[in-house]
Amino acid sequence: MQECIVCGNPYSEEHHIVFRGQQEAMINCPLNKKSLCCECHRGKNGPHLNRSIDLKYKIELQEEMYKLFSAKECYSEDEVKIILQIPRKHVRKLLKPLGLKVLDDTVGYCREDIIKQAMGGKFYGK
Repeated sequence: MQECIVCGNPYSEEHHIVFRGQQEAMINCPLNKKSLCCECHRGKNGPHLNRSIDLKYKIELQEEMYKLFSAKECYSEDEVKIILQIPRKHVRKLLKPLGLKVLDDTVGYCREDIIKQAMGGKFYGK
């Protein structure tokens, strides 16, 4: 088990930045997890009770996803699977609502659409 990223407590639990109800396909994505102790996770200054902390973590994740999906505009299902490190069934669940795009002889899913879908259907600003 990893220590809490906030206070260093060795007893931590996984916090899902994008909650299951927001995007179930991201539940096993390593990028979507932070190690937090019980107090830093569910306490008054944790992301479940403090909206500003929740938004901070979501913005950090979104920025990381923009970096990971910066190489091109369209991505295949296999590329999304590799980048997000999630099972194929979760990739399909994530991409199912999105339409395939054709861009410069490449067929795939648009970077912006993938990120928005992974973030639970919305973008987060600063």
